Amino acid sequence: MTTINTMHDLHRILVEHPEWRSELRQVLLTDELLALPQRFAEYAENTDRKFDALTADVSALTANVNALTLRVDALTTSISEYKDATNLRLDRIEERLDIQHGMYRRQHDDLHRFRGNYASFAANKDDVIIAGAFGDVRGMRSIDARSLSRSELSDLLRYNPDAVSELGLRERVERTFLRPDLIAEVTELYGDDDREPEFYIAVEASYTANEEDLLRATDHAKILRHVTGLDAYPVIASVRLDRAIEDRVFHDVAEFVVADDADAVVWYELATEDMEPLDPC
Repeated sequence: MTTINTMHDLHRILVEHPEWRSELRQVLLTDELLALPQRFAEYAENTDRKFDALTADVSALTANVNALTLRVDALTTSISEYKDATNLRLDRIEERLDIQHGMYRRQHDDLHRFRGNYASFAANKDDVIIAGAFGDVRGMRSIDARSLSRSELSDLLRYNPDAVSELGLRERVERTFLRPDLIAEVTELYGDDDREPEFYIAVEASYTANEEDLLRATDHAKILRHVTGLDAYPVIASVRLDRAIEDRVFHDVAEFVVADDADAVVWYELATEDMEPLDPC
């Protein structure tokens, strides 16, 4: 019989009889500790399976991400190509719009000049009617209106070189005075052959009369009064009035004459049918 006195003896015996170790474990360890190696092995096996599945999932995810990256790259390329194509189309549209805008501007300018020319034509055609309204207020029996030529207007300025500066008018009035829409001297229709003018009318015509039209008419009338010593009446002839000048516009000739306001004008309203071109002969 083997005697065990020290731990050394126990260790020696277990080395000499390794088969006793299992029986010793049964005595020394609890059931939970004895089952621990098996449970750990099962846990490790189960964990390995999960890691293998996770590795497979990660690999699949990586493959999906790679595929998605390829699709995103392709989509980015498509978007870039589409953007370039869209920008090219937009550039072409912008070029066409610029061309159309230029055509529109030219048409607008042509229409503006057309309206202005026909407003001037209509005003000149109605010169006796315009002058007659002032003649009636002055008690004249009948009148004749004669448009002054550019050379006659030039003579008025040449013989009175200081008129513009003395009146404190705008510098460009010397140019506009020579190119008015209508400046006419008004006389009695029946009388001596050498009858003298009774008064003048200074008419500026536009489709829509504005500040510039009003200033031209009043400036021209001021020059006429200054150089001739006779009454001169400023008139704007138009289809419409700019609201900015309405407070300086008289609709009644008699009220205008009584007011004697050198910075105001009389409005002669042009009918829209007067703006139509003449029928071809």
